[in-house]
Amino acid sequence: MKKFDEIVFRIWIVNLIIFICSVLLVYTLFYQSTLKGWYLVVPVIVMIIVYYGSFYIVLHQWLTKPITELTNIAYRFSQNDFENNYDFDSVDEFSQLGLAMNKLGKSLLITRIANHDKQEVLGHILESLQTAVILFSTEYSIPISNTAGDVLLERWQISSSGESIHGLPMDLDEKLKKVFETQETLQYSISVNEHPYVISMLPMYHENQVTVRGVLMIAHDVTEQENLDKMRSIFISNVSHDLRTPLTMIKGYSEAIMDDLAETREEKNEMAAIINDEVSEMMRIVNSLIELSKVQGGMLELNRSEITPEDFVEHVVKRFRRLIEDEGIQLTIDIDPKVKMLNIDEDKMHQVVFNLLDNAIRYVLVNGKETKEITISVYDDILINKTVIKITDNAKGIVKEDLPFVFERFYKADKVRGREKKIGLGIGLSIVKSVVEQHDGQVAVESVEGEGTSFIIKLPKAII
Repeated sequence: MKKFDEIVFRIWIVNLIIFICSVLLVYTLFYQSTLKGWYLVVPVIVMIIVYYGSFYIVLHQWLTKPITELTNIAYRFSQNDFENNYDFDSVDEFSQLGLAMNKLGKSLLITRIANHDKQEVLGHILESLQTAVILFSTEYSIPISNTAGDVLLERWQISSSGESIHGLPMDLDEKLKKVFETQETLQYSISVNEHPYVISMLPMYHENQVTVRGVLMIAHDVTEQENLDKMRSIFISNVSHDLRTPLTMIKGYSEAIMDDLAETREEKNEMAAIINDEVSEMMRIVNSLIELSKVQGGMLELNRSEITPEDFVEHVVKRFRRLIEDEGIQLTIDIDPKVKMLNIDEDKMHQVVFNLLDNAIRYVLVNGKETKEITISVYDDILINKTVIKITDNAKGIVKEDLPFVFERFYKADKVRGREKKIGLGIGLSIVKSVVEQHDGQVAVESVEGEGTSFIIKLPKAII
């Protein structure tokens, strides 16, 4: 506004000079006719000063002030401050311009709020992604990186502080340079600290769509996917092996019966019993697969009822009673009398405890120890207000590294607990976990290698 004030002042000076010259001219002409003309000049000069002073004030009020206010509003707009409006009390060009500025401010305010909301939503989406998203600028700084991206950068030992980065890993540096030079999308796989990634690099352009302003890296951590693929391969191999063995036995003994190789009735009955056992083993495998399918499909429904812990445990144990006695297993059942009832789906929870007890028996039989011990405990944990069912064995235990994975599908910790017997497909414990969680409970495992393992089921207490 200083420039405009200067222009107005100059206009005022020019008008003043012109008016003074006019007065002097009048005075000269008048002086030639009378000596009293000088006394008329002073009032005229005073009138000139008053007139032009008033002219400057009016000019400032009508022209300088509104332009100053509009300029200040425009300056605030440039600083993203759209809250100020131009107040006008007249209908002229400035009021029309002020009205347009007010509408512009409201429009910019709405746009800013919309952009802020959009950026906030995009920011939340970016942070929630499990995929690493990193933007590299032409100066090799990192203006954008989400949480997963920070994890990848940390594995690369790169800081995401926004400053230019030096000493990038050679493979990353080469790939970035290639994208900057060729301006083409690049995809490749890499392992970073034993974590496999599938990486895509895309060039980011300026508005002219010609100059590259950065490279956007999108990296998928496929560790879990690769582990699952390996587990599935192992699972298919286990299914093939576990089905092939009983089928071979069934085929062999059935052919022996048909060919009358069994000379006595006792031999035929023995072969038939073996066939029956192998069919039962196959049915167990198929039932496990069906249960897994139900769990994955979310079709597991509960039919809760109340049952005493003594009856529940007895129903499970009686199916193993003969095997336990024949193998000399010391089974201890410890039920706290304070636990009056269990509120469970008896069939589903029966399967859970059956699987855990079956595993315990299988593993104590191959532990190489003189005594084979299994304990089933039922008690209330007052600290967490839960009823606990605990199955403990004194088998070889599970190594510490395997403990976090025992409830994952297809996972089998056979390298510690032995392969001498048929151990199963690696899906039983995942079904156990799903059924317990359907009961609003939790299941955990505690194990000391060489000493034994405990599976702990925590269920909501029955309301009596």
